[in-house]
Amino acid sequence: MNGVARAVLSLLLVCGAGLAALIYPLGPAWLLVGLATYAVALWRYPGIGLPATFALLPLLNFAPWSGWILLNEFDLFLAVTLAVRLLRSNADIAGVAPAPVASPALARDAKWVIGWVAASFFVSAGIGLWPLSSFDANALFTYYTSFNSLRELKGFAWALALLPLLLEEARQPQRMEQRCVAGMLLGLCGVVAVIIWQRAVFAGLLDFAGNYRVEGPFPELHIGGGDVHAYLVTAIPFVVAWIAPRPSAVRVALGTTLFLLASYALGVTFTRGGYVGYCGALVLMGIAMACRGLRQRNWQLKRLATVAMLAVTGLAVMIPILSGSFMEARLAGMQTEATTRMRHWARTIDTMDKNLTTELFGMGLGSFPKVSLFRNRDTASATFSYEQEDGNGFLRLGSGKPLYLAQRVPAVADKGYTLSLDVRSSDPEARIAVTLCEKSVQYSFRCTAASSQQRAPATGWEHREIKLESGQIGSGPWLLRRPVALSIANARPGSIVDVDNVRLLDESGHDLIANGDFSKGGARWFFSVDELLPWHILNVWVQVMFEQGWVGVLGLAVAVLIALRRLAAEMWHGELFSATLLAALGGFLLIGLTESLFDGPRVTTLFFLLLFLGLLRPGGPSVIFRQRAQRVA
Repeated sequence: MNGVARAVLSLLLVCGAGLAALIYPLGPAWLLVGLATYAVALWRYPGIGLPATFALLPLLNFAPWSGWILLNEFDLFLAVTLAVRLLRSNADIAGVAPAPVASPALARDAKWVIGWVAASFFVSAGIGLWPLSSFDANALFTYYTSFNSLRELKGFAWALALLPLLLEEARQPQRMEQRCVAGMLLGLCGVVAVIIWQRAVFAGLLDFAGNYRVEGPFPELHIGGGDVHAYLVTAIPFVVAWIAPRPSAVRVALGTTLFLLASYALGVTFTRGGYVGYCGALVLMGIAMACRGLRQRNWQLKRLATVAMLAVTGLAVMIPILSGSFMEARLAGMQTEATTRMRHWARTIDTMDKNLTTELFGMGLGSFPKVSLFRNRDTASATFSYEQEDGNGFLRLGSGKPLYLAQRVPAVADKGYTLSLDVRSSDPEARIAVTLCEKSVQYSFRCTAASSQQRAPATGWEHREIKLESGQIGSGPWLLRRPVALSIANARPGSIVDVDNVRLLDESGHDLIANGDFSKGGARWFFSVDELLPWHILNVWVQVMFEQGWVGVLGLAVAVLIALRRLAAEMWHGELFSATLLAALGGFLLIGLTESLFDGPRVTTLFFLLLFLGLLRPGGPSVIFRQRAQRVA
């Protein structure tokens, strides 16, 4: 790409990020300052790009506050990263002149398979995008428009856009490995910190009997999913990769602590698939350490003791969680759950169109929620949309399985509030349910009902006001105070209710609700559901089959097999970083047997970044390892 094209593309990325920041629901100022500061730092220190990407990938999504679904803060971060990279020369990005120890070029088979997977993603995205939905107030805030295809596509597209950065970093493999490990560890620390805070606030650190399951910094779980445990299982092997090469006392102490906390974080997701992926990843890391010792003929007692200590630590953390009554009940229901999922997979395949195009290229990326809504209406979640009438915006709530549209509010304990709203419905028996609750992404705790029994009028808008007391909702010290949200739901099956001008006034008359007139669509409003089957296929291979057809399934399978073969060959020759990638990808794919993990764009980006790193490996004892082996000899 010549300099002019790079400059134009960089300008487009900057303008896109800037325009998105200007309409950011939480206010553009701090976001623009943050992006500009990062851009300056990246220009001055280009080496921070790769570790920052891995570190911030699991942390930058504030959807419960912003309401954004199509875009998030991580997208803007990546746009700035790529824009700065495009304006710098390849030598600047690498930091120094290319080193002769390894070639950054992709092998021919890797190029072909990446092209195959990319073609499948983009063709299926086009299928899902057509017919094109109106870019209206619903575009950024719901999964039911055709733009959900772009939401799923961006997970792969960002990884593909970052591939040139990986290629340039691969000129110095040892430094690239260090940066990847550093970024993954920083991201893991952030995720673990969020999960520990969630446990302390919502359930208690050692309460393994309650049914609360952590979401971490993954608001994608508002419709269920496997994002949080997929991330943890993928990241945990990098702790071993950090400790094992130089197991000093400080590094062992810090690494073991992080491993213990990350194992605890995974444990309190209470996901059976997560536990299977965790065990699989750790078994692969154990095999890797054995191979490393055999190849180097250097069985250091300290390294063996470190690996054994990590295994014992993980087991010690998991045993009390597994023996808790909540997890025992989940394990007892495994057979029923397996039957439900297999039936769900069969129904999913049956809903596909019966023609050659669909067989080859699928129903389109992001199409499952919409297909499920129209073809399995009895099992679908309730609908919502943001409508316009004579220049007035309002919320329209359909019926179905429970769906709650919520906004986080700064309500505190022992205060009186006044809820006011306008409602309208053609059904004289229609009702809305409005509750004020302490709420995580998925779970509600202490609640007070605001208007669950209020009937909507048969014709025209009618104004309602209701007094309510918060009681103990929002109590506790600031750092350990549960978030509070006002939720709205349609409480009558078969009805449609319109809602407008929602206000929650405190005792001084201050309105705690932002965008209560829905003039900005769904800005600041974020929904959650009770049922996950209308939203997820719950198997990554069935998902790829449904969305991308046989072309997508075969392309992904070939890419995975090539990467795993190369990583396994390098693990056999003692390469620790390759073994780490193998364990991370293996754990991810094990979880993918029971989760449709490509529903979450950030987790998709992580998977394909690691897959591309696997395809970059030479598939045998690299120059770096041979140099290390010579030094040991």
